Amino acid sequence: MFIREFSLPPNGKAGFVASLKPFTFDRASLPVMQVPAPSNNGKVRLAINADNMTISKPGFWGDHVSDPDAENGHAIKMYGIHYEWCFRAHANFATLSPNTKYRMRVHVKVEKSGKPGEAFWTGVYDQTTKIHLGQTNPSVDKVPDGGYQWYTAIEWVPARDHNLWIWAGPGRFKGDKNCAAKAVYIDKIELVPLD
Repeated sequence: MFIREFSLPPNGKAGFVASLKPFTFDRASLPVMQVPAPSNNGKVRLAINADNMTISKPGFWGDHVSDPDAENGHAIKMYGIHYEWCFRAHANFATLSPNTKYRMRVHVKVEKSGKPGEAFWTGVYDQTTKIHLGQTNPSVDKVPDGGYQWYTAIEWVPARDHNLWIWAGPGRFKGDKNCAAKAVYIDKIELVPLD
Protein backbone atom coordinates (compact mmCIF):
# COMPACT_ATOMS: atom_id res chain seq x y z
CA MET A 1 0.00 0.00 0.00
CA PHE A 2 1.48 3.38 -0.96
CA ILE A 3 1.19 6.30 1.42
CA ARG A 4 1.78 9.71 -0.14
CA GLU A 5 2.91 12.59 2.03
CA PHE A 6 3.25 16.20 0.97
CA SER A 7 5.41 18.72 2.79
CA LEU A 8 6.34 22.36 2.33
CA PRO A 9 9.90 22.96 3.54
CA PRO A 10 11.11 26.38 4.78
CA ASN A 11 12.50 27.27 1.31
CA GLY A 12 8.92 27.24 -0.03
CA LYS A 13 9.40 24.42 -2.54
CA ALA A 14 6.93 21.57 -2.34
CA GLY A 15 8.34 18.12 -1.73
CA PHE A 16 6.78 14.73 -2.33
CA VAL A 17 7.60 11.48 -0.55
CA ALA A 18 6.17 8.05 -1.40
CA SER A 19 6.75 5.20 0.99
CA LEU A 20 5.79 1.56 1.04
CA LYS A 21 4.37 0.31 4.31
CA PRO A 22 3.77 -3.39 5.03
CA PHE A 23 0.22 -4.67 4.93
CA THR A 24 -0.66 -6.80 7.96
CA PHE A 25 -3.84 -8.83 8.29
CA ASP A 26 -4.28 -8.20 12.03
CA ARG A 27 -4.67 -4.42 11.57
CA ALA A 28 -6.59 -4.42 8.29
CA SER A 29 -10.06 -3.01 7.80
CA LEU A 30 -11.15 -5.03 4.81
CA PRO A 31 -14.16 -4.33 2.59
CA VAL A 32 -17.23 -6.40 3.29
CA MET A 33 -17.63 -9.20 0.76
CA GLN A 34 -20.99 -10.87 0.46
CA VAL A 35 -21.25 -14.35 -0.99
CA PRO A 36 -24.74 -15.03 -2.34
CA ALA A 37 -25.48 -18.71 -2.95
CA PRO A 38 -28.61 -20.75 -3.55
CA SER A 39 -30.01 -22.52 -0.50
CA ASN A 40 -31.87 -25.83 -0.35
CA ASN A 41 -35.16 -24.12 -1.22
CA GLY A 42 -33.63 -22.38 -4.29
CA LYS A 43 -33.67 -18.93 -2.69
CA VAL A 44 -30.58 -16.76 -2.21
CA ARG A 45 -28.54 -17.30 0.96
CA LEU A 46 -25.98 -14.63 1.94
CA ALA A 47 -22.82 -15.31 3.97
CA ILE A 48 -20.22 -12.86 5.28
CA ASN A 49 -17.00 -14.46 6.57
CA ALA A 50 -14.71 -12.80 9.13
CA ASP A 51 -11.87 -12.28 6.68
CA ASN A 52 -14.26 -10.04 4.71
CA MET A 53 -15.70 -8.08 7.66
CA THR A 54 -14.81 -4.56 8.75
CA ILE A 55 -14.23 -3.39 12.31
CA SER A 56 -14.18 0.13 13.77
CA LYS A 57 -11.08 1.34 15.61
CA PRO A 58 -8.88 -1.71 14.92
CA GLY A 59 -6.39 -2.31 17.71
CA PHE A 60 -8.63 -0.60 20.27
CA TRP A 61 -12.23 -1.85 19.92
CA GLY A 62 -11.23 -5.08 18.20
CA ASP A 63 -9.08 -6.79 15.60
CA HIS A 64 -8.96 -9.38 12.85
CA VAL A 65 -7.31 -12.42 14.41
CA SER A 66 -6.31 -15.97 13.55
CA ASP A 67 -8.54 -18.42 15.40
CA PRO A 68 -8.19 -22.20 15.03
CA ASP A 69 -11.78 -22.62 16.33
CA ALA A 70 -13.18 -20.47 13.50
CA GLU A 71 -14.61 -22.10 10.39
CA ASN A 72 -11.94 -20.70 8.06
CA GLY A 73 -9.28 -19.89 10.67
CA HIS A 74 -10.08 -16.16 11.01
CA ALA A 75 -12.39 -14.17 13.28
CA ILE A 76 -13.28 -10.67 14.38
CA LYS A 77 -12.26 -10.26 18.03
CA MET A 78 -14.10 -7.52 19.94
CA TYR A 79 -12.58 -6.50 23.28
CA GLY A 80 -14.82 -6.37 26.37
CA ILE A 81 -13.72 -2.86 27.35
CA HIS A 82 -16.62 -1.16 25.55
CA TYR A 83 -20.04 -1.94 24.11
CA GLU A 84 -19.98 0.09 20.90
CA TRP A 85 -21.13 -1.39 17.61
CA CYS A 86 -17.54 -1.99 16.59
CA PHE A 87 -18.55 -4.44 13.87
CA ARG A 88 -20.88 -3.15 11.16
CA ALA A 89 -21.63 -4.68 7.78
CA HIS A 90 -23.67 -3.05 5.06
CA ALA A 91 -25.19 -6.08 3.38
CA ASN A 92 -26.43 -5.87 -0.21
CA PHE A 93 -30.01 -6.85 0.47
CA ALA A 94 -30.89 -6.30 -3.20
CA THR A 95 -29.21 -9.65 -3.93
CA LEU A 96 -31.68 -11.50 -1.67
CA SER A 97 -34.82 -13.23 -2.92
CA PRO A 98 -37.71 -10.71 -2.93
CA ASN A 99 -40.64 -11.06 -0.53
CA THR A 100 -38.82 -13.77 1.41
CA LYS A 101 -38.51 -14.10 5.16
CA TYR A 102 -34.87 -14.32 6.29
CA ARG A 103 -33.10 -15.30 9.48
CA MET A 104 -30.03 -13.23 10.33
CA ARG A 105 -27.74 -15.38 12.44
CA VAL A 106 -24.25 -14.85 13.82
CA HIS A 107 -21.61 -17.48 14.64
CA VAL A 108 -20.13 -16.31 17.97
CA LYS A 109 -17.62 -17.50 20.58
CA VAL A 110 -17.48 -15.75 23.98
CA GLU A 111 -14.50 -15.57 26.31
CA LYS A 112 -16.14 -14.92 29.69
CA SER A 113 -14.77 -12.47 32.27
CA GLY A 114 -16.44 -14.07 35.31
CA LYS A 115 -18.82 -11.11 35.76
CA PRO A 116 -22.60 -11.30 35.25
CA GLY A 117 -24.29 -9.40 32.43
CA GLU A 118 -24.69 -9.37 28.67
CA ALA A 119 -22.18 -11.41 26.67
CA PHE A 120 -22.73 -9.47 23.41
CA TRP A 121 -25.42 -7.80 21.37
CA THR A 122 -26.07 -7.97 17.64
CA GLY A 123 -28.86 -7.01 15.27
CA VAL A 124 -30.07 -5.15 12.19
CA TYR A 125 -30.55 -1.37 11.96
CA ASP A 126 -32.37 0.46 9.18
CA GLN A 127 -30.69 3.79 8.50
CA THR A 128 -33.50 4.86 6.18
CA THR A 129 -36.18 4.72 8.88
CA LYS A 130 -33.79 5.01 11.90
CA ILE A 131 -35.40 1.89 13.38
CA HIS A 132 -33.82 -1.13 15.04
CA LEU A 133 -35.43 -4.06 13.27
CA GLY A 134 -34.35 -6.67 15.81
CA GLN A 135 -31.50 -7.86 17.96
CA THR A 136 -30.33 -10.48 20.42
CA ASN A 137 -28.37 -9.82 23.61
CA PRO A 138 -27.83 -13.07 25.52
CA SER A 139 -26.57 -12.93 29.07
CA VAL A 140 -23.23 -14.57 29.77
CA ASP A 141 -24.88 -17.33 31.85
CA LYS A 142 -26.88 -18.41 28.75
CA VAL A 143 -23.73 -18.70 26.61
CA PRO A 144 -21.88 -22.04 26.66
CA ASP A 145 -18.20 -22.12 27.58
CA GLY A 146 -15.82 -22.38 24.63
CA GLY A 147 -16.51 -22.95 20.97
CA TYR A 148 -18.70 -21.18 18.45
CA GLN A 149 -22.50 -21.17 18.62
CA TRP A 150 -25.14 -19.82 16.23
CA TYR A 151 -27.36 -17.01 17.57
CA THR A 152 -30.44 -15.73 15.75
CA ALA A 153 -30.82 -11.96 15.95
CA ILE A 154 -33.91 -11.43 13.81
CA GLU A 155 -36.32 -13.09 11.39
CA TRP A 156 -37.98 -10.67 8.97
CA VAL A 157 -38.66 -9.80 5.33
CA PRO A 158 -35.88 -7.36 4.35
CA ALA A 159 -36.94 -4.24 2.45
CA ARG A 160 -34.71 -4.19 -0.62
CA ASP A 161 -34.69 -0.39 -0.91
CA HIS A 162 -33.72 0.33 2.72
CA ASN A 163 -30.22 1.07 3.97
CA LEU A 164 -29.74 -1.87 6.35
CA TRP A 165 -26.73 -2.54 8.58
CA ILE A 166 -25.80 -5.67 10.50
CA TRP A 167 -23.98 -4.70 13.70
CA ALA A 168 -22.43 -6.30 16.79
CA GLY A 169 -20.58 -5.32 19.94
CA PRO A 170 -19.54 -6.72 23.31
CA GLY A 171 -22.31 -6.79 25.93
CA ARG A 172 -23.48 -3.56 27.55
CA PHE A 173 -22.48 -2.65 31.10
CA LYS A 174 -22.96 0.32 33.45
CA GLY A 175 -20.42 2.80 34.76
CA ASP A 176 -16.73 2.03 34.59
CA LYS A 177 -17.18 -1.73 34.94
CA ASN A 178 -16.03 -3.95 32.11
CA CYS A 179 -18.21 -6.29 30.07
CA ALA A 180 -19.22 -9.79 31.21
CA ALA A 181 -17.12 -11.01 28.26
CA LYS A 182 -13.36 -10.49 28.02
CA ALA A 183 -13.70 -10.91 24.28
CA VAL A 184 -16.34 -11.77 21.70
CA TYR A 185 -15.38 -13.53 18.45
CA ILE A 186 -17.44 -13.59 15.25
CA ASP A 187 -16.36 -15.78 12.36
CA LYS A 188 -19.46 -15.76 10.16
CA ILE A 189 -22.82 -14.08 9.60
CA GLU A 190 -25.54 -15.61 7.47
CA LEU A 191 -28.85 -14.46 6.04
CA VAL A 192 -30.78 -17.69 5.62
CA PRO A 193 -34.06 -17.82 3.66
CA LEU A 194 -36.92 -19.53 5.50
CA ASP A 195 -39.56 -21.71 3.86
